Order: sequence, then C-alpha cells, then structure tokens
Amino acid sequence: MSSLTTRRLAGALTGLVLLSMARLSFAADSPSTPMQNPPELEMTVIHQEVTFKCTLAQLFKALTTASDFATFTGFPAEITAKAGGKFSAFGGQITGMNIELKKAAIVQAWRVASWPPGSYSMVRFSLESSGTGSKLVLDQAGFPQGTGDHLQTGWHSMYWEPLAKFCEAR
Repeated sequence: MSSLTTRRLAGALTGLVLLSMARLSFAADSPSTPMQNPPELEMTVIHQEVTFKCTLAQLFKALTTASDFATFTGFPAEITAKAGGKFSAFGGQITGMNIELKKAAIVQAWRVASWPPGSYSMVRFSLESSGTGSKLVLDQAGFPQGTGDHLQTGWHSMYWEPLAKFCEAR
C-alpha cells in the first residue's frame, strides 16, 4: 500500500471517529435533534490538494478569521478561532465547530444548512509551506449520501478559486 493511500485511509478513519464525537457533542447542544436515526453517509472521502501564492500564516488566517474569510468569499462569516469554537460561513449556509486549530491543521465538524438535522461531516485542512507559497490538502468524510459531487465542485468554486485571488492580492 502506498504512503498516499495509507494517509488517505488514516484521514478517513480519523474523520469518521471525529464525526462520531461531533455528533455526540452537537446532540448535547440540541437535544431535540433525533440522533437515533442518522442519515446514511457517503463512504467515500473527498481529497483535494491546492497550492496558493501566500504564506502559511496568511492561509491559516484566511480560513480562521471571520473578516478575511468574508473578504475572500464575499459572504458574511462568523468564526470563533479556537478548538470548540463555532463558525458560520456563507451567510449561515455552512456551520459547524472547530475541533482542532493548529498552524498545520484545521479540523472541523462541518455541515450544509440543507442537510438533515444532526448531519455533520468532518473536514480536515492540512497546511504546509510549498516553494514560494503554501499547500492545502483537504479531506472531507462522513457527508450525507448524494452530496459528494456537489461538495467536490463547491470546494473549487466557493473556496479555492476566490482564496487563490485573495492570496495573490496580498
């Protein structure tokens, strides 16, 4: 098994474990959410790698600071930049909680507003310096069935393309 395959499998397993933890955490926050019958989840993982023309610090700040996030996306955002802090992006269309915030990794319990109540996927942004810029590796696991294709294209159009323009302007 290649190291890339091993890393993807480890990321997917970590995501599913964290997803279970996030479901318990969010269930405690909203007791009316029916957790006994969660929706079926995709068993695939979205994996994307993108390089940006900005420093690692600038990339991290863009993803974890409400003002920078709102600037690059063009939509309102609220982000409590600490582990356990909640976030809302794209005017509330994406919400969730930061599970881990480190210079090289951001892990979030992440959901789209149209998903069934109690549905959260796990998103991991791995960040590293790469030549004259920064590389971002995205892994997303545990999203409702039938949403994978939309998510796959949405990361490019809603995150990577505007983030690339934002970084190049810095």
